Amino acid sequence: MTHSLGVVIPCYNESASLTELVRRLSNPRLRHINFVLVDNGSIDDTYNILSDINLPENISWIQVPINKGYGYGILMGLQELKTNYLAWTHADLQTDPIDFLSFQGKLESNSEFLKGMRRGRSRSDRFFTAGMSLFISILFGRILRDINGQPTILRRDLYEKWKSPPYDFGLDLFSYVQAVKNKARIVRVEVDFGKRLHGESSWNSGISSRLRFIRRTLVLAVKLRLDYRD
Repeated sequence: MTHSLGVVIPCYNESASLTELVRRLSNPRLRHINFVLVDNGSIDDTYNILSDINLPENISWIQVPINKGYGYGILMGLQELKTNYLAWTHADLQTDPIDFLSFQGKLESNSEFLKGMRRGRSRSDRFFTAGMSLFISILFGRILRDINGQPTILRRDLYEKWKSPPYDFGLDLFSYVQAVKNKARIVRVEVDFGKRLHGESSWNSGISSRLRFIRRTLVLAVKLRLDYRD
């Protein structure tokens, strides 16, 4: 079967969510989408579970032996895809894979870059996101909202223009800025955003981790702005 959309899902210590994740990805309505699960250097049972689980034809997986960052796992997965559109989302099921059906019609209208807008987040999360979005929007002179919204979908030719993408969570901002820089047709699609089924976020586990994440994001934003005209 030929797939026009391929989705990378990095899995770092997400063993508790994998069975449910695969169950949802196996929905017959999603069989036209190619999914690549990436064991992103996990130290739990992710590798063993992926080795034993029976996957449908449109779902595959690879292993990154050592975790080098969220973005690195995605980049390794993107190399496996042969589809016209490339995407990524999280393994924690805060957004449901069935949401990709909401994006399908947008792809058929030749959109070049699509990104989810998260609904249902806590007030504190919205506050931190709004602050980052305001700074970045002023920096680039264009409204850039919910930078880390998921999923992210882009046309292959945009991906092929990337140079030196970051290996961490900055990949979300990097891809968004590259789309703006290349004057891509950008579409935002609202998606429901729930609680993690299992585990804890590696960056959103308290005020200090959030502040470190925000600092790294803003430093990257400034760097990308300096490189914007290159």
